[in-house]
Amino acid sequence: MISLILGSLALADVVHPPHPCPPGAGGRSDHAGSYCVAQGCGDGCAEGLECRPTGLCVEEVMRDDGGRDSEPRSHRMADSACETQDDCSGEATCVVEDRCVRPPPPPPEPAPEPASSLCGCTTSGVMPAFVLAFSLLPLAFRRRVTEDPR
Repeated sequence: MISLILGSLALADVVHPPHPCPPGAGGRSDHAGSYCVAQGCGDGCAEGLECRPTGLCVEEVMRDDGGRDSEPRSHRMADSACETQDDCSGEATCVVEDRCVRPPPPPPEPAPEPASSLCGCTTSGVMPAFVLAFSLLPLAFRRRVTEDPR
């Protein structure tokens, strides 16, 4: 019975997990919800990330964390990735700064060269010359036989 009375006096503390953010931004969450904040490389990058110039649509927003006695604070909220100002909407500005991001994937492997013969196999530059010389060998032997005066 006491647990029911005390349980009804407890205050809930619900904070939702951050949602996915564009590269170069970090997820934050508080009592008012989740959001993305533009981040730089000032403290170095985590393993697997590298510091590269990356554009984000950034907007300075005053917001409080939704908690008791919270005061509004300025946040550099990142909405999406950008290359130019045309990529951003509303009051957001495309800001290109050094940010910790995943490195680009390596270039694809070059396609193999097509087969150089009818059999579908590949040959080196020496092989065709060897085949040609070997195929002409019977002609040289035949000429020698016909020229023998016996």
